[in-house]
Amino acid sequence: MTEHKRSVRVLANGETMKEIPKDIFQKFLQLSSELSPENLHCDGEISNAQAHKKYRAIIDEWHKLEKKLGRTVTEDEIWQIQMKEYEMKTKMKTIKLPCYNMVIEVTDEKQGTITSNLHQTAADLAITADEYDASVNAIESLILAHACAGIDISCPAYVEGIETAVEAILNHTT
Repeated sequence: MTEHKRSVRVLANGETMKEIPKDIFQKFLQLSSELSPENLHCDGEISNAQAHKKYRAIIDEWHKLEKKLGRTVTEDEIWQIQMKEYEMKTKMKTIKLPCYNMVIEVTDEKQGTITSNLHQTAADLAITADEYDASVNAIESLILAHACAGIDISCPAYVEGIETAVEAILNHTT
């Protein structure tokens, strides 16, 4: 079953932050780790010339990732993001709803993610995917926004509202 995951980061001033995609971030993090002196020099087991060659290869890979991302990324930025992710995970509240396998994770900083199997439903029912997906995206975004705002999305009336909204979408798009 495919899950759809949406990640939104809202800053204190209400603007959203441009994120580094997770796969690219993980590569930057790995490269940054490889640049540490003990890793770069293999705990003193290689010569300075070998370490310099290794350093150049890591930097070349770093530049390829920057080009793919379309902007410059510093090691400092990568470690700040890593620390922020760690802090977020330690302050994460998880809400599991009894419909559509919905899992919402929200932090104290009003950031969050939502996963569900709503997008799988379109494939199962062979309905108009574009219109259905747009409608489902809107519902997921609204649920996530409500959770980030502190609204109790787990109460039975709210869950019933989600189910009714999805049913209305299915009736409209089939």
